[in-house]
Amino acid sequence: MNLSTTLVLLLLPTTFADNIFYMKARKALSGKDACHTLGVRRKLDTDEEKANEKFRQYKYEELDEGLIDNNKLLARQHFFRVENQISKSKVFNVIKMFPKAALLHGHGTALLSTKKLFQLINRFEDNLYICIENNNVKARYFTNPDKTCSWLLLKDWRDKNGTFDLYLKSHLSLIVDNPEETYRNQNEIWVKFEKIFSTLSGILNYKPVFEAYLYDVLQEFYDDNVMYLEVRSGLSMLYDLNEKSYDRFEVAKIMKAIVEKFKTTHKNFFGFKIIVSTHRNQENEGVRQRAQLALDLSNLHPNFIAGFDLVGYEDKGKPLSDYKDILLQYSGQLKYFFHAGETNWFGYPADHNLFDAILLNTTRIGHGFSALKHPEILRKIKDAKIPLEICPISNQVLMLVSDLRNHPANFYISKGIPIVIGSDDPSFWGAVALSHDWYYAFMAMSCRETDLRFLEKLAINSIIASALTHAEKIIFLNKWKEQWRFFIEDLIKLQL
Repeated sequence: MNLSTTLVLLLLPTTFADNIFYMKARKALSGKDACHTLGVRRKLDTDEEKANEKFRQYKYEELDEGLIDNNKLLARQHFFRVENQISKSKVFNVIKMFPKAALLHGHGTALLSTKKLFQLINRFEDNLYICIENNNVKARYFTNPDKTCSWLLLKDWRDKNGTFDLYLKSHLSLIVDNPEETYRNQNEIWVKFEKIFSTLSGILNYKPVFEAYLYDVLQEFYDDNVMYLEVRSGLSMLYDLNEKSYDRFEVAKIMKAIVEKFKTTHKNFFGFKIIVSTHRNQENEGVRQRAQLALDLSNLHPNFIAGFDLVGYEDKGKPLSDYKDILLQYSGQLKYFFHAGETNWFGYPADHNLFDAILLNTTRIGHGFSALKHPEILRKIKDAKIPLEICPISNQVLMLVSDLRNHPANFYISKGIPIVIGSDDPSFWGAVALSHDWYYAFMAMSCRETDLRFLEKLAINSIIASALTHAEKIIFLNKWKEQWRFFIEDLIKLQL
């Protein structure tokens, strides 16, 4: 404001002059506040702005409708209740088109969508036996079943009970019509969550199924415009009908071969890496052996093994500090990608995993839900550029937060703290690949004004935060930019 303008304002009635000063100050304050948000500083070219204007309009229509009637705001509701409605959202359909670059937080045996998983089971139903004891479901492929359980062929179960498929599905996913009533607390849902992994293991550890499963995962993420994956995996041993076992070194080779085969026919697919993991309730020797496995495999397959992590329910699992001697021993040899702070507790061991993750020089932090409570942790994360792997639907389904507008990531995004969006275990809650989680991040976790620049920043973050080399990241970024230009062209022409 120049001197002459100020003098004119001073001659005006006080209330009028005060109002103009107030509105200018308000605009300045609002602009300063918004400048921290991811992607806000990016200047768009003419075509990008044209595409962005259309996308903003889709967003505003959906948000404003929800403001009038909260029940119409899909992004505030539990995913189980609105998944079918989200598929009709204009915003969601644009996000599906968007080149999302990389998935950096997902678990190997929980990535294929629920629908595709059951298609896979049906493709390989021959020799699949099911045993049910005390409502616990076991599954395994046999030529002749052993005597350890009362095994019955899947097709015979179906012949006995016309609703058996529904029963089986209820043991392979968390999906229910009334999640708030079915799961009364986190302990209950985590018990079922971990049982699903146990039931699935007998199916997915059968070598022919595992090979088909991994290929289907790659295809589903590729179809969702994800170009690269880093996946936590315990590399469980496989078996076949000849009772041959395949150890973890052989499993890594099998996975690598499938990825290479996939790359030959999918030109925009950039790659896949494993973060070797083990459960956080292991004894120290078990953790040491798995860390050594990660190191041995990284020496054998340096471009395929990203590093090491511990997984499982943090509130009930052992803290990272219990394993500090082992983790310090390997810290100069392995990259760490620790789950930490996936909890609502403040000052308890799961929350304090954040301190150990930082001190152990973690490359990224899985979830980091409770980091909001620790200003020094947030400062370290921002200064050291340690990305938080945010998994919106997982945090909602596993009962850390009900309305994702209240997720701590809202704060992380507004402060420019580095984040990437992951889907964690989409198979268990009916999500597909990565788009559903990006939808919630965009519609529930960022402010009204965020637009394509926010999505662009998330994609670029995922490339920068990956375990690729600097040279590989540059190549990946250039490939991604090609897909961005195609996306902009397609969005301009899109009619929804």
